[in-house]
Amino acid sequence: MATTVLECQEFAIVFLDTEGFDAVGASETMAMSLLTLTTLLSSFLIYNSKKVPTKVDLDKIRCFSQLSTSLLTECGELMSMDVRKAFFPHFLWLLRDVSLKMTDREGKELAPTEFLHTRVLASESGELTDLGKSLVGLFPSSLECATIPLPSINPRVLRDLFNHQEKLSGRFNDKINIVTQQILQKLAPKKAVDGLL
Repeated sequence: MATTVLECQEFAIVFLDTEGFDAVGASETMAMSLLTLTTLLSSFLIYNSKKVPTKVDLDKIRCFSQLSTSLLTECGELMSMDVRKAFFPHFLWLLRDVSLKMTDREGKELAPTEFLHTRVLASESGELTDLGKSLVGLFPSSLECATIPLPSINPRVLRDLFNHQEKLSGRFNDKINIVTQQILQKLAPKKAVDGLL
């Protein structure tokens, strides 16, 4: 797990990179434990994956459904919506290297968040799936999606983005700036169930 701290005037921003489910040597139990801890500590949670979500991605985030079941009960009772909004983080599903347009079933282009809610987390009938309901319940403040395109088509640049920043595509840089602003607008100090941490 990598950690970076950025000090701001009102609060500190702590970036935790948990490496997720695909980390070398990661077990499902370890990934679930790390996910639970990260969710409890975060005021903003970013789940990132490559390209438009597939069934494999949905299987990976199914653990949020288990997490929702265990975390949303407080002393045997369901947490109120106000408590959930105050305590649980904003959620952003960040889709990397996206080149395809996201469309509805009729081919009309959709914004990423609308695509997430209507195509990824909903059934053919438009009703939220059990996974969709779990995510909406766990992240009632916001459950959003954003996309960023491939940073470059040059394999050498892709292997070392840090040292080739001047060669990154303008479209990639523009989207990074948009997503960064989207995140910064929602950043806030983490709150405990009964107040600030």
